[in-house]
Amino acid sequence: MTAWNDFWGAVTVPTLITWVIGLALVIAFIWKGWPFLRKFVKVTEALLTLPDDMAGLKTDVAQIKHEVLPNGGGSLKDQATRTEAAVKDVQSDLKNVQSEVAHVRRQQASTKTTLARTEQKLTDHLTNNKEQP
Repeated sequence: MTAWNDFWGAVTVPTLITWVIGLALVIAFIWKGWPFLRKFVKVTEALLTLPDDMAGLKTDVAQIKHEVLPNGGGSLKDQATRTEAAVKDVQSDLKNVQSEVAHVRRQQASTKTTLARTEQKLTDHLTNNKEQP
């Protein structure tokens, strides 16, 4: 108990004010500096895990390159090239079919016209032959 009495007996008002101001400054520094300290810790942790992350990225990039560059048939690029060629073939076939359909429609129109003329001639012939018994 004597140590505390000696301590408080030696403390003067200016010393006490200095300690209170110092403690307030430390609390303010911690309060204001905490967000910065958290960011600093996050950056430090990120830097520490960077080598592992880079190794994973190298693997990922290698896999992506394998898929987007031609490699003899198995990549997405090769599949896209084959699909593009197949689509061009289908487009060509479709144009041919459309051309043939257009030709058939013209023939159908011509046939309808011919049929209409033939019907008219037949009707005229039958009408003329009824009058001549």
